[in-house]
Amino acid sequence: MSIKLLIAAESNGGKTTLTKTLTDSLVISHDGKKYPFSVPHATIATFDNAAELISITNDKILAFKTKFGAYPKTIVYDSVSKIFDTILTNCNAKFTGFKIYSELNAEISAFTGYIQNTLIASDMNVVILSHAIFNADTSKYDLVGKGKHYCPLAA
Repeated sequence: MSIKLLIAAESNGGKTTLTKTLTDSLVISHDGKKYPFSVPHATIATFDNAAELISITNDKILAFKTKFGAYPKTIVYDSVSKIFDTILTNCNAKFTGFKIYSELNAEISAFTGYIQNTLIASDMNVVILSHAIFNADTSKYDLVGKGKHYCPLAA
């Protein structure tokens, strides 16, 4: 049975460092900086939409299988908050008014659906790294993200 795990912390809180000893894993890095560890990884500087991100992820999973003879047991997204920021930026560039947010929700739904219905359903573990910000009003940490489908652990 596969797992889905969310790791959230403030910037420079050690989220990426937690991945440095993973085995049988593939890190999909979209965090605005170079992935620093020897764990197999793919740095994705940018993407146009969720379908392209999903396609790139699938290509990297197949490349992993070709190189190592098996699919990765764990996929790590570093970081989903940056992925969602890129999706929002892309929606703002392409659409206006309410269409921005309806497309944003569709894109986030496509991405989170892929995690649940493809990766998890294929018995791959998924680790999702996300930035968090301290909310002084509630004395709690809030995840950084946009859209009604943000919580990648829902579903």
